[in-house]
Amino acid sequence: MTARISLIPGKARGHRGCEKKIFAGPELDGQEQKISSRSCARRSSVEERLELLGEALETFRVEAASGGMENTSDGERKKRFKSINRNQLMIRPVNVEKLVEEDHPARAIWAMVCELDWTGFEEEVKVVEGGQGRSGHDPRLLAALWIYAYSQGINSARELSRMCSYEPGCQWLTGLEEVNHHTLSDFRTRDKEGQDELFKQVLGVLSAEGLTDLKRVSRWNKNSSASFQ
Repeated sequence: MTARISLIPGKARGHRGCEKKIFAGPELDGQEQKISSRSCARRSSVEERLELLGEALETFRVEAASGGMENTSDGERKKRFKSINRNQLMIRPVNVEKLVEEDHPARAIWAMVCELDWTGFEEEVKVVEGGQGRSGHDPRLLAALWIYAYSQGINSARELSRMCSYEPGCQWLTGLEEVNHHTLSDFRTRDKEGQDELFKQVLGVLSAEGLTDLKRVSRWNKNSSASFQ
């Protein structure tokens, strides 16, 4: 009876060798020893992968238990706040009538402008209701925009056009429509002297009612001959 040695994978981590087990039996030939060595190496590789997988799972459990919050240098959890996302588009309903208060200057300006006679500015308009052609802006709207701009200290057509996209008073007057600065400038240069007289009257009433600053009206009078680009 001869002794036979069988290789069994070791269990200690970091020592991937094999333990020796001696038992009775016929002597192993060279071919059987090679097969046993390869089997031991495969089992060692599988055990090593299982241990690494176990460590990864344990790390995941710890992070999940902590809520994914990082720890500060003193060991305390990092404070968490609601994130701010400015890279988004939003659609909100807008009640145009509620953009300005009941006593807003834009309402008073529109009411006074509608009482004026704009027949001279309507004579050049060729488009009629039921006919063909593109509708233009109402001269009452353009006048109201300019008067409101003067009450706010603005005398630039480009700036007034930009205000129509964000300023509540202008948005209420236009009904959220955009007005090109060329349209505003062309209207202002038509019969400028006649418009100046009407605008002075309207701004004077607004100043008397306390709806605009008298200094702004005076500034507009001084700059009334300036360019409206």
